[in-house]
Amino acid sequence: MLRFLFLGFLLAGLSYVFLQSIEQGRKIYRPEDLTSQFSLYKIRVLGRVRNIKKVDDRDGFTLAFDLVGENSHFVKTVYEGFKPELLKDGVSAIVDGDWVDGVLIASNVLTQCPSKYEPNDKRVTVENGLNYYPDLKLPSQSG
Repeated sequence: MLRFLFLGFLLAGLSYVFLQSIEQGRKIYRPEDLTSQFSLYKIRVLGRVRNIKKVDDRDGFTLAFDLVGENSHFVKTVYEGFKPELLKDGVSAIVDGDWVDGVLIASNVLTQCPSKYEPNDKRVTVENGLNYYPDLKLPSQSG
């Protein structure tokens, strides 16, 4: 009987830890949500990139930057790996990593492509198409 009670508590504890890790992985934090009083692992943080600096490292692939949220709250972020091509000051980014001792240790950095969200001023018209394909004849033009 004592063995079943112990196994029940063990199973309940493991289930709780598993569900907490899933919950942390789904939630996207903002810099103002994080305080240095606790640690979180495998989290995702959304903010704007500021003050990118290459940290002198033997491998040469360590970057440090601030991830800024609303009201100028920011978290210090360290990323070891190849710099994403679109990572620059002012761009929105989602950073996956661990929050330890007031520093976000990034394992992955995803940047938003700004051109994808800017309106396209070029309108596609029949005239533009005919200028691009001068030999193209429309049905109303033939005959």
